[in-house]
Amino acid sequence: MTLTTLDALQSLKDTEFHALCDELLPRIDSRYCPLVPHGRNASGDSIKGQPDSYVGDSAASCRIAIQYTVQKVSWWSKAVEDVQDARAACAKADEIVVALPRDVDREKAKRGVGIHWRESAEQAASPASLTIFHGPTLSQQLDTTCQDLRFIYLGIPISRLSWHALMAGCRETTSVTVDRLTDLGRYEPDRYVNREADDRFFRLWQESQRSASGRSGSERRTLLPIVADSGIGKTSLLSRFAERTVHHT
Repeated sequence: MTLTTLDALQSLKDTEFHALCDELLPRIDSRYCPLVPHGRNASGDSIKGQPDSYVGDSAASCRIAIQYTVQKVSWWSKAVEDVQDARAACAKADEIVVALPRDVDREKAKRGVGIHWRESAEQAASPASLTIFHGPTLSQQLDTTCQDLRFIYLGIPISRLSWHALMAGCRETTSVTVDRLTDLGRYEPDRYVNREADDRFFRLWQESQRSASGRSGSERRTLLPIVADSGIGKTSLLSRFAERTVHHT
């Protein structure tokens, strides 16, 4: 049975949800850009530190503190604790954000202090404002304007084209093609040596992009033909170019 976006979102591990939201929140609202990860390192592993991410010059002086949690049992208690931790670590923050994959409208505590968890979280955040992004809100964004992130993090195919989705599809196709050429022995990345042609071709590509976007007054160039005798290395040149540019387009 195919999982819904919300179901898939709720199956993510902590670091996966953290990484997804770090890309998703700035698209939801520009005030979350640039967002700085703080609770995970460059390898994507969880590390100690409050808050999980932030907007500002540093964690201590940030204006927006962001907390993520994927806890399933008593998630409302964890949400309040996260707000308290963010308030203690980020005294200058004027907004505290909590993102979680649970449906806070339907998955409510039936009794006890958890019934009024939102009020407790708002009090803990004061004088900063509290913003909550829960599962249905995140899923709606992933299903509409951010299907590329849905595909990357949840493995759900893209069904609605956007600029982001188109670029994600191009990157995926490029990576598959380079891998196939490598498997066929037509491109050997470990033995490849950069040549003058690599830098020249890269510069021509940059000039073409500037020209196509109207940032250059030169004659528009939309096609870059690669002409050379067989065996010179045209396939390897283009494969290295694709590897070099796939994450920068």
